[in-house]
Amino acid sequence: MEEVLGTGFEILHPFAGERVHLPFQRLGMGAGLPAPGPLGVQVHPRFGPWWAYRALVALPVPIAVDAALAESCRACAGPCVNDCREHATEGGRWVAGALRGEIVCGDACEARLRCPVGVDARYSAEQIAFHARARRAVAARRA
Repeated sequence: MEEVLGTGFEILHPFAGERVHLPFQRLGMGAGLPAPGPLGVQVHPRFGPWWAYRALVALPVPIAVDAALAESCRACAGPCVNDCREHATEGGRWVAGALRGEIVCGDACEARLRCPVGVDARYSAEQIAFHARARRAVAARRA
């Protein structure tokens, strides 16, 4: 454990191959973030699906907790899944890995781009493509 200003801490990452694998979405929900939406990602009320867990800082002391964030998907018409030509849905929920045909998302998930929340926080096309290629590379290594 490292120490800064007399307080110990440890930094943990949600990446494949880390020495400790933690359920970051469940930890986030415990910290007041909303449950995952139909695409399987947590939709922040301001940033939409355009944010991600990069690290967890574990402290040995309690810190103040903000109020839980509102769920963005509950009252939404679901354009992410209802209008997605690439992914199959079951009961209004996206089915991970299930495609309607031979269509592949390529460098951007059209379903994620349809989310009406956090449009002004959307990643650039280059950043979206970078992460899509990285996910495919990790999937190829696991196959």
